[in-house]
Amino acid sequence: MRKEICIFVLAGAVGFLVDAAILYLTKAQFGLYGGRAISFVCAASTTWLINRTLTFAGHDSGKTLLHEYLSYIFLMLGGGIVNYCAYAAGILVSSTVATHPIIGVAIGSVAGITVNFVSSKFLLFRKNKPGPERKPTR
Repeated sequence: MRKEICIFVLAGAVGFLVDAAILYLTKAQFGLYGGRAISFVCAASTTWLINRTLTFAGHDSGKTLLHEYLSYIFLMLGGGIVNYCAYAAGILVSSTVATHPIIGVAIGSVAGITVNFVSSKFLLFRKNKPGPERKPTR
């Protein structure tokens, strides 16, 4: 599980970069809150791809690809809510965070990562992938 946590954190770091980049690209048109909603979906989609192929490569959701993706996005909403609330709180209480929203993205990411790992590991990717049959050893 230690390896999974490390890869999950690395996937989260990539997701953070996507999240921050999309936020900065969209905040002028959609504001700090609307832009963050868009950036969250982009970041969650990115982390799904990484987590399904690397972090939980030995596990299976037992779902079709589309159903797995939608389930992942839905599950990430739990961590996303924690993430977004921490982000919004940072913007509301700190003019520094409002001026530099990447700080809020970082605060939110740290707050939501535990919720996201637990829901991914124990709710979505909980089944081991079937492997080759092993012969009993004597």
